Amino acid sequence: MKAYDETLLKNQWVQKLAGGWAQKKLITEAQHEAIDLTYAPLPYQPGWFLWIGLFVFTVFALSSALGLFALFTIDTSFAENFLGPIFGIAVFFFLNFLIKDRKLHFSGIDNAMLYAIALSIAPSLSNFIDHLGLAAWILGLMYLPLLLFLIYRYGEPLIAAGTLLTGLFVLATLAMNFSWGKLLLPFLAIMYAALIWYFVQRFLQRDRSFYWHTALRWVRIAAITVCYAAGNYFVVREDNAAINELTGPSPEVALSGIFWFLTFAIPLLYIYLAVRWRDQILLILGSGSMVASLVTLHHYYLFIPGDWASALLGLAGLVLAVVAMRYLEKPKHRFVYAPEDGSEFATLAATIVATEVGHDASQSPSGPQFGGGDFGGVGSGQSY
Repeated sequence: MKAYDETLLKNQWVQKLAGGWAQKKLITEAQHEAIDLTYAPLPYQPGWFLWIGLFVFTVFALSSALGLFALFTIDTSFAENFLGPIFGIAVFFFLNFLIKDRKLHFSGIDNAMLYAIALSIAPSLSNFIDHLGLAAWILGLMYLPLLLFLIYRYGEPLIAAGTLLTGLFVLATLAMNFSWGKLLLPFLAIMYAALIWYFVQRFLQRDRSFYWHTALRWVRIAAITVCYAAGNYFVVREDNAAINELTGPSPEVALSGIFWFLTFAIPLLYIYLAVRWRDQILLILGSGSMVASLVTLHHYYLFIPGDWASALLGLAGLVLAVVAMRYLEKPKHRFVYAPEDGSEFATLAATIVATEVGHDASQSPSGPQFGGGDFGGVGSGQSY
């Protein structure tokens, strides 16, 4: 069921980590070359500039092909209801052929085709829902099976994050049908995002999560962001005004004290867990959330003019960053300030070098092995 060759992806992972080791002089150039020869061939993944070009070209080609399909469709009703799914099926088979024949993996070409497949049934489903007069949340519910299938088969990160948001849309629109649902919607969203984050974290600790690791990381980031946004006072207050179609300044919301507490408690929790788990992504999101919380406080309680607030906040952040960088020039409490190139997964296991090029494993830095449940753990890496 998996579209991409997992062996090629593992080869790419090994070569990337081996390149980082060679750059840090942890292995010799001869050992690096031996690893490159052993773990080959690789999937095709262009640089970002070429990726953008291939993506734009593929979108243009798909749009032209869809227009050509439409030219041969005489019945307008047929085109509205069936042209999209037929086109999506055609793109699906062509995409699988290209992946197998050209060894593509998130090259821009396959990304664009996957988005086209995901969007191909949207007009038909929308017409079906409108024709039957069904609720909007049913549209999202009917969309989920296709998205889950695409995640399992391809592991594309944007589709994975979109699936989480689609589930949130279903939950929110369904809750809006009840008076208690409107009141509890922020808490329902927090619970939803927290559960998604929990199960993703558990699955990332297993070796078999390798194929979907990039997609799961995006889902993890999306869940953390949704969890904070759902408890942010500004988001809750302004969304409440929009939902109830209130004009003028947004009124105070019920349980405002709880939302003010969550606005600052959630970022502090993120930062605490980031330090405890040595999780770089969580630290970045926690710091960004704290800045957003301070902006929220300043929006409703204007203590000083906005220009002064921006300048002082920027100065405080700069001073804090410089102090932290100097303090962590030498390792302290298992933290250090040093560039970490390409540490996407756990560090390369010394066993690879020992078995393939005869390197002495005892001379290699220790780290999570590719097995035993450590791969892709809580922090997705040992240091940063």
